[in-house]
Amino acid sequence: MMNKYRTRRGITACVLAAALALPALSVTGCKTAGNVPAADISAENSLSAHIKKITYMAEGNRSIVKIFGSRKFEYTAYKLADPLRLAVEIPGAELDFEPRHIPVDGKIISGMMVVRFPKVKSVRLEMELLADAPFKLTQKSGYLEVQLTEGIPSVQPRAPQTPAADAAAEKETSELETLRAEAETLRTDNLALRKDNVRLDEENQKLKKDQAESAKQMEEATALSRSMQARIAFMEDQVSVLQAKVGNSAPEKSPDAGTSVALGGGAAVVPVPVPAPAPLPAPIAAPRAANQKPDDEKVKMAVSETVAAWLNAWREKDLGKYASYYTQDFRGQGMSLDAWLADKKAKFSSTKKLTITADNVKIGLEPDGAATVVFEQSYQSGSYRDHGLKRLRLRNPDGKWQILSEEWSPL
Repeated sequence: MMNKYRTRRGITACVLAAALALPALSVTGCKTAGNVPAADISAENSLSAHIKKITYMAEGNRSIVKIFGSRKFEYTAYKLADPLRLAVEIPGAELDFEPRHIPVDGKIISGMMVVRFPKVKSVRLEMELLADAPFKLTQKSGYLEVQLTEGIPSVQPRAPQTPAADAAAEKETSELETLRAEAETLRTDNLALRKDNVRLDEENQKLKKDQAESAKQMEEATALSRSMQARIAFMEDQVSVLQAKVGNSAPEKSPDAGTSVALGGGAAVVPVPVPAPAPLPAPIAAPRAANQKPDDEKVKMAVSETVAAWLNAWREKDLGKYASYYTQDFRGQGMSLDAWLADKKAKFSSTKKLTITADNVKIGLEPDGAATVVFEQSYQSGSYRDHGLKRLRLRNPDGKWQILSEEWSPL
């Protein structure tokens, strides 16, 4: 663990590092905005400090980072291990640009990361160090300057006084040069590893983006498939109605029946043959979905019974029974099963009565054996009420239907 030290200027104590409880944290320096009268500090703190830009410059064996702000701000500087970083915390600050990673090709700094913490209203600049180096922070007009210096001292030859001292000096010089060469090799290797890490991170982000796009296309294809199935079912109903109408309107006549024509004057009635009506077309067979099975209706009935029992457990606020209808890997509204049940437990304990209705329920079976249930949900708890579209996805791995995912959107 690195040695800690802390400096204090003005009247503000440096407690941000302890408040954040950062892991593996070593505070090595801390300053405030300086000796400012209490009235000026109060007026200045009423407005947030805006960080406008961050610059980097290499100068000899020094690396200089400047943090430009709208006014002077309080800050805390400390080092973090694994990987080695120098962090500068700026409480009560806001960014005028999006947080991002800034690669740096330097001898001391390999990259910088700007992080924003909205809940505590703080901004952190993390400088990734290739080797441990002493640093110094200076508050200047319009910006805060962070200066780092290479930690390995340069070789200072000395005049030997004796042969033994001469040999010792040569040995010391040789060892120091070896250490410098090893440090340079480590710095180069570390820099290469950092660049590879940045490249892998970019590739990972691209893969995540492609995966999200594929998932979106899959959802659109699934929605289109369900829409086509609904249209097929509607056409089947229309065909059945038309067949019924055609069957009811057909006249009941003998094939030899005819019409009579009166010739007048009491003449005999002569039957005139009438051609037999053309036969009706054969009934149109209702099309069947490619993946439809003879027992699909039984499966839908089982799914419907499970959803009804789940709704009853919800209305009764029976958390144990309610939880039994969810799978262990359930995801709903971005929450895991534990978070979901914790949220329901809090709502059950603060609610006296629940009124939940499900209308226009539609059940679909998927090729992988899962089932999708979509319905209009009306919810009321005390003075609160909402109405939206609920979508459940269920699966039946062990003979019992359970909810795999649950989503709701307002209507």
